[in-house]
Amino acid sequence: MGLGFACFLLSRGRDGFDQGLFQGACVALMVLGAYLLGSATFRRGTSDELGDDAWLPSRDGR
Repeated sequence: MGLGFACFLLSRGRDGFDQGLFQGACVALMVLGAYLLGSATFRRGTSDELGDDAWLPSRDGR
């Protein structure tokens, strides 16, 4: 997200194509940063990572 903010600051002094390029990069980098932060925060573990701690009554075929 820091790169997105840096692109925003660089776009402030530009005009025309340069400003649009930096603003587009700002939006893209901020969305990518938010996605990566959210996926790291709310990550679900696989069954191999969870082990026996994630026992479910519906899967009680043992």
